[in-house]
Amino acid sequence: MDIVQSDEYEEMAMTYQCLEMDRLNEVLRGHGITDKAMRKAICTAYFFDSGQYLDTGWFKSDDGEKTLWPVVAFAERTEDESNEEYDNGLPKIEKLHLAQSFAFHEAAHGDVDWYFEEQAESIGEIVHGNL
Repeated sequence: MDIVQSDEYEEMAMTYQCLEMDRLNEVLRGHGITDKAMRKAICTAYFFDSGQYLDTGWFKSDDGEKTLWPVVAFAERTEDESNEEYDNGLPKIEKLHLAQSFAFHEAAHGDVDWYFEEQAESIGEIVHGNL
């Protein structure tokens, strides 16, 4: 597997953050929070704080011997379903994208504005799915 650290990660991370924002926004709506300003404030607070933890947070392993830092990575997988190298039903990872220098917390406010204001609570042209 190739591991890549490049500036391409920034676009991947911001896209991911907006997809997660859309999911949270739908959960908030589903639980009766109809006020857009309230949902936007909740998303702003959540993604800034979550981003801060992803950027600088750590925790100790169960045995207390290791310090672990959460990392968000993006995988390119084999798209050929005839490939026998599936793991738990998922195609083999061919390339893993890691941050070179990206701050989730710094992107949060811009992503919230893009999603709520520029896109009117839509993910726009982002193509996504599940297996």
